[in-house]
Amino acid sequence: TRRVFFGESLRIRVVMVLVQKGYFESSPKSFNEIASSIAWICRQLVACNDEIFSCTILQVSCAIAKASENEAEAKKKELLISLLDNLLMVSSIASFVGLEIIASLAFQWGHGYGSNGDLSLLYGVGTSIEKWQDLPPQALKETFRLAVHDLPFNLARYARRQKLSGVVFNRLWRVYVKWREQGAEEEILALLRRALVCCRDDATAIEDLVTLAITSCV
Repeated sequence: TRRVFFGESLRIRVVMVLVQKGYFESSPKSFNEIASSIAWICRQLVACNDEIFSCTILQVSCAIAKASENEAEAKKKELLISLLDNLLMVSSIASFVGLEIIASLAFQWGHGYGSNGDLSLLYGVGTSIEKWQDLPPQALKETFRLAVHDLPFNLARYARRQKLSGVVFNRLWRVYVKWREQGAEEEILALLRRALVCCRDDATAIEDLVTLAITSCV
């Protein structure tokens, strides 16, 4: 299983480079490769094997984020919603890895840093996630931790731009409720609460925001 995991990870990274360089002549073909790669990551998260906690899956995530950057916005919306839906099947044990995957997409699709602009600690890493793959393992993990810190702001900015705030809020809410029931770490829950507040829109029920405020105090 371990050998299969690392073999498939390498294959996906190679295919994502080909997508990025325009090897596939048809847009549907490149999109299908990206969607298939994200589906593979989701299956690994659901299975929750030890390999998902390695740097390898982070490198794969970088490759996918970079390759998907130039996809049509409608296709990126489809990828994001699919990924958020799949998080409902992910155990809270693998919750942080799931957030790392979303953070990589939100960072790259948003073309930079969303929390504090030039003050974001990711400023020194550069705006292209492609270069993250070459970082030493510990540096890569720390970089992704910063990306997760910026996730609420990057995701909200992208969602507003694509008029997806309500959709993203509803998906995140379901994930938040499930992971809270499973006893996820407070760090994860607090980050989801920030993301929910950032992604709210005019249609967001006041009751939901009140519930968020109450649960943050429990």
